[in-house]
Amino acid sequence: MANTTSRYSLNKNKYLLEPEAEKLEEILEKFFDTNERDTLILNLALKTGARAQEVLNLKKSDLNPYDKTVFINGIKGSNDREIPLPPRLFDRLHRWSSRQPGDRVFEIS
Repeated sequence: MANTTSRYSLNKNKYLLEPEAEKLEEILEKFFDTNERDTLILNLALKTGARAQEVLNLKKSDLNPYDKTVFINGIKGSNDREIPLPPRLFDRLHRWSSRQPGDRVFEIS
């Protein structure tokens, strides 16, 4: 028997609508202190539209502290692009990357 009561309406788009993005940001903010790495990865994907692999491939040299931008190397036919970040996100990302060994922003094990 099909469930005829629907508590949620599904977004048929392949992107988040503004209220959905805002709710996700609120949720991520609550987890920042306990899981900094993952919340930075998700926030970066949310704010830039970058694919997971594009975010994980970021190098420290891709961060531009003067303009507070991040350079995304495109994959799967995507173009390379430089994207401005909100200052708070950029500052958190820059602090995180300065504490990481090697040249990658997010170490992959």
